[in-house]
Amino acid sequence: MPEISKEKVRELIDEIRGTTTIDTVKEQVKKVIESDKKAAEEKKTKADELKKGVDEQLKKIKEDALAEEKKKLEEAEKKKKEGSTGEEEEEGSDEDSDEEEDEVEKLTKKMEEMTKEIDALKKRKNYRTSPPKAKKTEELDDFIKQNTQIMNKDFEVYI
Repeated sequence: MPEISKEKVRELIDEIRGTTTIDTVKEQVKKVIESDKKAAEEKKTKADELKKGVDEQLKKIKEDALAEEKKKLEEAEKKKKEGSTGEEEEEGSDEDSDEEEDEVEKLTKKMEEMTKEIDALKKRKNYRTSPPKAKKTEELDDFIKQNTQIMNKDFEVYI
């Protein structure tokens, strides 16, 4: 009697059932792909809705900004028509520029001082000092504990 391998037996059983392991795997893969497509389409529609909402908000913001700018321009024109002269505005601008220069000078001095302080702190941080001396103990156990805490990994204690 010829020997039949286990694989052939499985294939024959699957053929009798009408399905094969490859077919079932393919069906599962197709289901997963279809569910992923549906999920991607749903996400895309949600993203499109959100994008439309954002675009509408941007349009509203731009319109509001344009309206505010128009109001400011109209107010400036009204002030000019009321009789304000250009000379008064120029005098005020000179005072403002002097104040701004003073502020800039103050800020630059502060920045220089801060950079010096930062450099000093960096030097202090990198400077290493020796550890403080510990109190000496007379008992042997305490002496060993004290020395092992001070010692680094490079040293060994011989007793």
